Amino acid sequence: LENVKGLLSHDNGRTFATIHRVLTDLDYTVECQVVNTKWFLPQNRERIFIFGRYLGNPSGRKVFPVGESSKKSNNRYTEVANCLQHPGHSGGNYKGMTMIKIPEATKQGYAVAEEGDSINLSVPDSKTRRGRIGKGVAQTLDTGMQQYTIAKSRIRRLTPVECERLQGFPNDWTEGQSDTQRYKQLGNAVSVPVIKEICMNIIRIHMKEQRKEMGAFLTEKERNE
Repeated sequence: LENVKGLLSHDNGRTFATIHRVLTDLDYTVECQVVNTKWFLPQNRERIFIFGRYLGNPSGRKVFPVGESSKKSNNRYTEVANCLQHPGHSGGNYKGMTMIKIPEATKQGYAVAEEGDSINLSVPDSKTRRGRIGKGVAQTLDTGMQQYTIAKSRIRRLTPVECERLQGFPNDWTEGQSDTQRYKQLGNAVSVPVIKEICMNIIRIHMKEQRKEMGAFLTEKERNE
């Protein structure tokens, strides 16, 4: 199961407690963790993941933690410029080329964005909004897609391809629909590398348990592996 991090605090925690109780009443062994996509891709996206194991004794083997907490972070996507560029652009380091002041509820009344930074322009008239600028990481993608960047001295909206990259999908994975529908799908999507890491942990646990059950039929070398 996956949901926004606010699920943990909704109704003073009673909503999450109910979900947990229902799952355990159904004989699931429940684990959960808040995982941030930025541990795998340059998007600051915190989500609660819940794993319910129905059969068998966990025997101390856990699916979580994953990502930063387990020190397995994927460092292939350390630069947001790898994702924030036009599909036909060759890439590169944009820092220092252009600077634009973005209104924010800070002491000086603005924050500075440079080329390659991400800019969150949702609720543009807000007088209390902070953290609109993403330095080296994009803000959370949403269905309205009010996420922007600077290119060629202009603020422009992220393209669908850039959003696909920030969620871990191949380029043009959502092609064939209107941009509005593509943004909605990508804003609602679950980040691919996060799911992959969780699934890999599930597979590792399953394989270890199978080896344990087959131990009598394996050589010592195979058991050690």
